[in-house]
Amino acid sequence: MAFCPQCKYEFQPGIQICPDCGDMLIDGVPAAGGAAFPPDDSWVKICGVSGGVKSEVAQGALETSNIPSTLISSAFGAFGRAVAVNTGLPNVRKDLNFILVPKEFREEAEIVLEAVLGEDYIEIDSDHI
Repeated sequence: MAFCPQCKYEFQPGIQICPDCGDMLIDGVPAAGGAAFPPDDSWVKICGVSGGVKSEVAQGALETSNIPSTLISSAFGAFGRAVAVNTGLPNVRKDLNFILVPKEFREEAEIVLEAVLGEDYIEIDSDHI
């Protein structure tokens, strides 16, 4: 697979230049290294999901649709509390997870998650983390 070192996305073989940033693509995905880091402003919160099993189902549906995502728990220390405070949800529960995706996948992710979660889709009103 072709990989953009700038955008961090994979592309189908045969593509040589990233359509998003214009950088030359490299062969293969570089090995992950170092500690994980929280998503930056290029990631947006899509919804809240209560409970671990529903969160895993939601994230699995996004993965199946080739949509990168991450979960942030409202119980995840200061970062999780900051995400919870910025949601506009009163009295955020500790079992609530927030699903984040890169901005460019927002609309598609909302469609997938609304279909998979149904009434368990908890809408939030803040765009950025």
